[in-house]
Amino acid sequence: MKVVGIWSLRLALCWWLMMACHELGHVIAAWLNGATIEAVRLWPWTISETVREGSRKPLLDVWAGPLCGVILPSLTWLIIAGRSRGWRWRECGFFAGFCAIANGVYIGAGWLIRAGDTAEMLALDCPLWPLITFGLLAVSYGLLAWHVGWPQQPSDRKPLHKGTNTA
Repeated sequence: MKVVGIWSLRLALCWWLMMACHELGHVIAAWLNGATIEAVRLWPWTISETVREGSRKPLLDVWAGPLCGVILPSLTWLIIAGRSRGWRWRECGFFAGFCAIANGVYIGAGWLIRAGDTAEMLALDCPLWPLITFGLLAVSYGLLAWHVGWPQQPSDRKPLHKGTNTA
């Protein structure tokens, strides 16, 4: 039961931090494009949202969320990889993969229900193919990050059988 509680907390923290990275992308792009940020809603029990007004390039603002939502955690993982290959590296790899998969599914399949960012992208005449392509690439990268960085490095794995080396 303790493991379920730890995993629940871990996933909830990943979800909230993923939304924070995603919304940070919207905020930065909107600010750079001259928009006024009216609100950033970032509650762990709801879907996050950045309300902005007056952007010169609103489609760029919308795309910045999922792009930052994948790139920022990945850069963090890369920085940690230069310093350590221990538990911090594995946790950052898990988080980078989680963020990539979450943003990839959100954009790559979100057009089916036309909600949130995907509804805005389509309303701003974004073609469908970049949404699907981003989704496929982000989910693929996320799965690769999970495979490479989590749960263990090959050198940490125990042999499956005596005399068998899995590394």
